Amino acid sequence: MNIQGINQQSLGPTSLSRLTVVAKETAASAVTVSSQESSQISISSEGREALASELGGSLHAKVNEMQETQQAAASEKPHKPSLDELIEQRKEKIQELQQELKALANDKSDAAEKRRDQIRTEIAVLSAQIADLIKQKAENDKKSSST
Repeated sequence: MNIQGINQQSLGPTSLSRLTVVAKETAASAVTVSSQESSQISISSEGREALASELGGSLHAKVNEMQETQQAAASEKPHKPSLDELIEQRKEKIQELQQELKALANDKSDAAEKRRDQIRTEIAVLSAQIADLIKQKAENDKKSSST
């Protein structure tokens, strides 16, 4: 069985007394007829304002944010940091790690000991990277001065 009248257009609430029950055999023809009808809804002015302020505002903000991100990405050329900048970044990171190491100096827990070992390893790796960057910089300076 099928209930007709649920998807019919109405301006107000539909009461159950207006619904009709149709046998399954005739339901197929009712479905094809109702699918051919155009569906329209009306929204009150208060509803439109609420929809615009709630959904429209957030959607508008998201669209603006996406456009700004795309414009920024298109206008910015990929910035390749210079060797001096890379060296400076690593030096700053080493200083931060040394401060963390000092903060953990009085902590005798196993977790603190593991973290101190990690920090020491990171400092060693960063120091090696600085040495490599200085070597590259010297080679670049040597090439540029010979040309």
